[in-house]
Amino acid sequence: MPRFIAFLITVAAILALVLGAVFVFRMPGPSLAPAQATLATSTVQEETSGYVINVAYPQFGIPAADIQIKAIVDRAVTDFKMVPPYNEPGFPKYEFDGSYDSAYIGPDIVSARLILYQDTGGAHGNAIAIGLNFDASSGVPISLDEALALIGKTLPEVADAATKQLTKDFDIVQFPEGATPTLENYQTFLISKNSVTFIFQQYQVEAYAAGMPEISFSRVK
Repeated sequence: MPRFIAFLITVAAILALVLGAVFVFRMPGPSLAPAQATLATSTVQEETSGYVINVAYPQFGIPAADIQIKAIVDRAVTDFKMVPPYNEPGFPKYEFDGSYDSAYIGPDIVSARLILYQDTGGAHGNAIAIGLNFDASSGVPISLDEALALIGKTLPEVADAATKQLTKDFDIVQFPEGATPTLENYQTFLISKNSVTFIFQQYQVEAYAAGMPEISFSRVK
């Protein structure tokens, strides 16, 4: 249980870092020259007597965006290393893995889903999904308001649709507070050519077995 609590603290810290970047990178300051977006993979690999780290994360060739993505990964790795070791003979090494998918490079937006997973010997490992969404020219993070504008809906409308979809899929929303129309509940999203997809974290709206439920909306612009 202490390890799971530590993971929840890590999740909160990482999501706060993502949310904070939206505001920090919108403040006036020195700009980094934009570049043509391209997709490449960077890695973090490390192994000690107590843990194994193997993370792959996207880099878009947009300096401001790439700096933010690397900062998210670095923070997550640092927090993982701070989990107290379990010094028992035969106990498996802690694991921290990262991968990404749903990469999209559009004329105005780049996006990808980063999945960070850690196993510190509990009943099961835990994962967090991070939506990486940036302006393709400036590398400024795409805000929730901008994502909502892409689908022509308000946050309450999205929350209402999400609650109905979750109820249809799982019969009941076990943790309904996780689907209420707040910035924190809908800060994890992906953007593609035709849609915006909102992702709920493990335990945010349903039990662990439900994974990370999603709801997608068609783009109107």
